[in-house]
Amino acid sequence: MKINVLALALTALVGCGVGGVLWWDAQHRTAPSASATPTRGTPEATRFGPSGTGGAPAVSREAAPAANGPYRCQGPKGVLYQTEPCPSGTKQATVAGGTMNVISPPPVPTVRYSTPPAPRYEGKAVGLISSAPAEPSGNEAACKHHERRIRKIDAEGRMGGGPQKMEWLRERRRNHTDEMWRLGCGR
Repeated sequence: MKINVLALALTALVGCGVGGVLWWDAQHRTAPSASATPTRGTPEATRFGPSGTGGAPAVSREAAPAANGPYRCQGPKGVLYQTEPCPSGTKQATVAGGTMNVISPPPVPTVRYSTPPAPRYEGKAVGLISSAPAEPSGNEAACKHHERRIRKIDAEGRMGGGPQKMEWLRERRRNHTDEMWRLGCGR
């Protein structure tokens, strides 16, 4: 009971806090007044161009911008600013006023890999690589028996079963591989 009362009290406290922050934010947010718009005689009006749109650069509907000037391309996917003329299917306009920053990506470090030295040719003839047969250890019959048992265990495992059966098969397979290792099979 005490936990429920505490949870309700904390929920109410958090709700009041969030409501207070939202109310404070709404009270301190001011809409730009009509007198804040730059007039023709103010420096802001000449800086932002004849449109007086505040911080947004003015856009003129001329087809050809100044040399090396940015192009404003209005297309179905939005507005794109670029230094080349706009692609077909977009409306082109020049940008008058405003600022533009270009940030270059950091340089990609170049990594130099050293190649190992080539093996020296010592005059030996190179042929097919053949592996020497494993030395008989005297346990070939036992090794073959363990290999057959492992193949049979793998086949049973592919058939599936419950978790207990699969664990039992896994343990049996592990025992056979350990015994093959002790006998020296396949070396």
